[in-house]
Amino acid sequence: MWYGSDASRDELLHRIAYLKPDAGFRTRFQYQNLMFLAAGGAAARAAGTTWDELIRKNIFEPLGMTSSVTSIAEAQKSDNRATPHDQNPDGSPRALPWHSLDNIAPAGAVISNARDMAKWVSFQLGDGALDGKRLISEKNMREMHSPQMEVPVDHDPFTTVSPEPLQESYGFGWFIEEYRGHYLILHPGNIDGFAAEVVLIPEVHAGYFVEVNSSGWGLFGNSSLCQQVLTYQIADQLLHLPDAGWSARYHKLEAALKAQQKSSEAWQAKRILGTNPSHELAAYAGKFENPAYGNAEISLDGNKLVLHFHSVNSPLEHFQYDTFITDWTFIGKTRLTFSLNEQGSVDSFVLNGISFIRTTSAVAFAGHR
Repeated sequence: MWYGSDASRDELLHRIAYLKPDAGFRTRFQYQNLMFLAAGGAAARAAGTTWDELIRKNIFEPLGMTSSVTSIAEAQKSDNRATPHDQNPDGSPRALPWHSLDNIAPAGAVISNARDMAKWVSFQLGDGALDGKRLISEKNMREMHSPQMEVPVDHDPFTTVSPEPLQESYGFGWFIEEYRGHYLILHPGNIDGFAAEVVLIPEVHAGYFVEVNSSGWGLFGNSSLCQQVLTYQIADQLLHLPDAGWSARYHKLEAALKAQQKSSEAWQAKRILGTNPSHELAAYAGKFENPAYGNAEISLDGNKLVLHFHSVNSPLEHFQYDTFITDWTFIGKTRLTFSLNEQGSVDSFVLNGISFIRTTSAVAFAGHR
């Protein structure tokens, strides 16, 4: 809904009204970036300012985080910045452009460095104060670090390879884990070319920040695995725990995730051969919309259909009947299926379970319907 979209923060908040909940309120743990956007917008509205200015005035300046910013444009004014990467098919690294998070900024657009993050970690370990400056009451900081919602064990693939079962819950913006008999407060984050994690270990008054400048959406990229392995390896050392063999566990989980990815793409082997689209390709071209996810367009480029959705421009490869394959960097190959109305005209398509309704036909087919 927000990734690669040019929709403003206010527009995204408006579109939330069209999303349908698939669980009752507080009945199941669900992570949703849009709700962080809503919380950030509410805080800014209450303060009579923007979220970016609120963060700068109330966090960066009091904590002395002089190198931290909230937008790509600000970050790129500095020559001393990391370059995001992902992997070529052969495993070699390739540089990526920075991906803007401006429209979803309260969910994770802070751009910082090790020196500033050390101040943030110290502030968290100081129960809301740093160098004698109190920004948050001790009571509220402890509430923030306390369990508010149980996280299912199967939420984190690392539970399958951890030396002991991971008991996990969610506080206010923090995961709280019982790890090998100890208490960790942490939170990961991922976007194109970067994977990060902040970890607090209150019992030894220690904290650290892990950053990998390589892609890893969720746990589908090697950098995310690396990020998690580093997180637990460092925890083991700070807590003086015996080596848990995380390197071997990393390779085991990497193999399991690759197998899972192949399994999730098993639908490709079920392709019905020898079928054709029900219409000439030009009949599928046009503009489509979904009230929550925004506008999409199907264009005809030579003898190929192309999907344009937010920043995605993906050629469509015919799969079977009126179903085509689209390949996105961050979700891989998935199916797009067109539907016909009672007159036999193409009037919608479904992508990843999301329905887009035609608003206009291609110019050449303006009178077709």
